[in-house]
Amino acid sequence: KGCVYLVDPMIDNKATVLMTAATEGKTEPVTWVRDYQGSRIFYTSLGHPDDFNQPQFNTMLTNGIFWAMNRPVGK
Repeated sequence: KGCVYLVDPMIDNKATVLMTAATEGKTEPVTWVRDYQGSRIFYTSLGHPDDFNQPQFNTMLTNGIFWAMNRPVGK
């Protein structure tokens, strides 16, 4: 079983949060994107070994990496 990282301080307000998770009465950003100095950043704190058995997780990672490279998603 994975756990949720507690982020302190919060992420930059220029980031777009794509996914959150709730734990211990707090809602935390777990996946976000942002442009920074001409580069694209994709971040996720998810990645417990069991996550990689989920097709949706692998699709999110693939799409995030391709988005960061500014390339169309492969088939």
